[in-house]
Amino acid sequence: MDRQPAFEDLVAALAPLPARTTATEGWRPKVPVAEERLTPLGVTVVFTPDRTLPVASGSVDVVLNRHGRVDPAEAARALQPGGTLLTQQVGSDDCAAINTALGAPPAYSTPWNADVAIAQLSAAGFTIVDVRQEWPAFDFYDIGALVYQLRAVPWQVPDFTLDRYGASLRQIDEQIRAEGRFRAHAHRFRISAQHG
Repeated sequence: MDRQPAFEDLVAALAPLPARTTATEGWRPKVPVAEERLTPLGVTVVFTPDRTLPVASGSVDVVLNRHGRVDPAEAARALQPGGTLLTQQVGSDDCAAINTALGAPPAYSTPWNADVAIAQLSAAGFTIVDVRQEWPAFDFYDIGALVYQLRAVPWQVPDFTLDRYGASLRQIDEQIRAEGRFRAHAHRFRISAQHG
C-alpha cells in the first residue's frame, strides 16, 4: 500500500502561503496533527465537523478540499466571484471489493461520483473547468495489511471485527497466498470549478 500525502503535507508544500490561510479539519483526531504541521507556517486550523468554512462571505480566492465531502453552497458563499474551488474526493465505489469479499454491506448508501458532484456544483452556480475520475488498483499482499486498513478506515466496514468476518478473511488470505495479492480499486475524482 502506498501512503498518500496527508492534506496538511499538501498544504505545507504550497508554502509560502498567503496571509489568513485557514485549514479546516472535520475529524477531531486529525486536528492536532494538522496544527503541528501548519501552525508554524502561519495557518489557522479550525475543527469544522459540519463542513462550514470559518470565513466571511465572499472573502477567499481559493477553496481547496480533499476527501471531505464538499458543500457546494458553502464553498460558493465563501468564494469571491471568479474564485476557484479545487476538490479531490473519495467516490462511493472506493474499495467496494473489500466489502464484497467480506460479505459486508456497501460502505456508501448513496452514489458519490464526479457526475453527482458536478450536478451539485453546477446547481450552486459553479462553472466546471476540469474533471478527472479514476479507479486505481489498491493491492494487499498479506491479510495483515487488509486488517490494518479496515481498522484505520473504520467507515469502510463499520461493524468490522475479526470474529464477525473471520471466515471471509481466511478466504481472502487463501486468495492472497494463491495469487500473490488481493486487489480492490480506490475511487477518486478531482474537480476544478469557478464560482460565478
